[in-house]
Amino acid sequence: AAGIDFRREAPPPGHTCGAQGTYAPGSAYEANLRRLGATLPSQANASSCKCSPGNNAGERPDRVIASAYCYWLPDGSSPDCGACITRAFREAERLCPYHRQAMVVVDGGACSVCFHDEQRMEEGMGVGLTGQFALEPNASYLEFLCLKLRSLLEKQLLESHNNSEHSTQVWKSPQQAAT
Repeated sequence: AAGIDFRREAPPPGHTCGAQGTYAPGSAYEANLRRLGATLPSQANASSCKCSPGNNAGERPDRVIASAYCYWLPDGSSPDCGACITRAFREAERLCPYHRQAMVVVDGGACSVCFHDEQRMEEGMGVGLTGQFALEPNASYLEFLCLKLRSLLEKQLLESHNNSEHSTQVWKSPQQAAT
């Protein structure tokens, strides 16, 4: 029996640094982010989807949520997913130093990493301290956060591309391009 094809088309390379503030060097937040940066590459390599979505480390107020994905490239190349994700975490540190939120796509779109501060994301969305939120009854809290984060990051990436002096065309998310 044939397995499920989890290939996803690669997004354009780029990055966006979120607006959730920064963390201090040597802080618990940094330790949690580094813990995820060390574990996500091997998790993605071991998974059939070449991804590691919705991982978390630490306790509030320093809890980090992170996801990593490897993508199918049109030329058929298949880079080492774990190594690509490791590079993406390094690029996030370099491009968005000490940011509590970032999304980075590297290696020509071969992989992406995104992370955010759980508590600050909830506060920014108007979610109470108890974690209560309004959503369809069958949707999980993680699904809610992922959808909101993706929407926010796509909007920020689109705005940064549109406002760039070097931009020659308007960037569209895969959902926008399909319509």
